[in-house]
Amino acid sequence: MVLRIRSEELNLFDGLDPFGFLERLELPDHFALGCIRSDEEKGDSVVGLLTASASPERLTIEWLCTDPEYRGTGVADELIKKMEKIARNNGIGEVAALFTGDIDLKEIERDSESYFRFLGYDKEKELYGEWEKEIGSFLNHHFFKNASPKHVTAKPLEAVGEETAGKAISHFGKVSGSIRLFDILSCPGDYDYKVSSILFENERPTGLFLVQSAGNTFYPVFLYTKDAVEALALFKCSMEGAETRRPEGNVRVISSDSRVTEFMEKLFPGERISTRLLIRDMESVNGNE
Repeated sequence: MVLRIRSEELNLFDGLDPFGFLERLELPDHFALGCIRSDEEKGDSVVGLLTASASPERLTIEWLCTDPEYRGTGVADELIKKMEKIARNNGIGEVAALFTGDIDLKEIERDSESYFRFLGYDKEKELYGEWEKEIGSFLNHHFFKNASPKHVTAKPLEAVGEETAGKAISHFGKVSGSIRLFDILSCPGDYDYKVSSILFENERPTGLFLVQSAGNTFYPVFLYTKDAVEALALFKCSMEGAETRRPEGNVRVISSDSRVTEFMEKLFPGERISTRLLIRDMESVNGNE
């Protein structure tokens, strides 16, 4: 039996989540499916876990794991078929499997890439660059030491009030030249106001940096500013807020924008985590599968 995992059930699946993907369920548009098998002697057993993110065009499998005792019994197949059914029922055109760096995210009974290609996930896409660093790695970097230009003032988003913050998010979300990193969502409440930051010049908002948080990790998702110096000021303000909230926390920067990836390469050369997708077009899937 495959079911949508509710928040009060998360601890039941901890043993199938060695990399902490369930933590991401605190982010908007993330969800998880679990597989339960019943046995007359053992009762109900948690045997499979799938975590995913959703966008209008694609459902993305971020983690898939089967209990070793049940590998080869179709658990992974059940979970993936459920994902594909969700996509079809909601008119979503693609389902994808995410592969990140040197972590083999699909702990299943066969080589993961071969398994997904066998199932018809045959379109490959290099998705983005990804970096995960401790907050202190940013704040102690020489790039950020003097990142406070005198002509502008960076403040935490919560310091300007919900109405001003909401107007800024609405305004800058439509401005040409903005950078969408991981994602940008329509609901202002989805952002961490204590860590997101806003830039003022002569009391007029001129820049915005939005951050989402989940567990011990912060995810920058949106940036608008006029130049790199002001971008550093926003980033520094946000990292100071993040350090106050979770001194031992991490920052995960995910972006396909060349401006972001080039900047991160300058900050942390050679530390980019390569991320790609294997995609299946739902138009090719028989609705009876």
